[in-house]
Amino acid sequence: MGGVAVGSYTPAEARAAWDAVVGLLAKAGDRPIVDRVFPFDQILRAFDRLAAGPMGKVLVKIGTLGDK
Repeated sequence: MGGVAVGSYTPAEARAAWDAVVGLLAKAGDRPIVDRVFPFDQILRAFDRLAAGPMGKVLVKIGTLGDK
């Protein structure tokens, strides 16, 4: 599976692309591979991890409504 560059997509196009990816994953019974989750205050470390090379998804946790 390749990545999708959505930087120049309109919000509607980005949503349609995301829905297509999620639909393909569901159809295949697959889930994305998550390499690591970083808290928001470590976002620079998350970018360093991305630069390190091929791996699963690198996520940044922004928080939830219950977080303080």
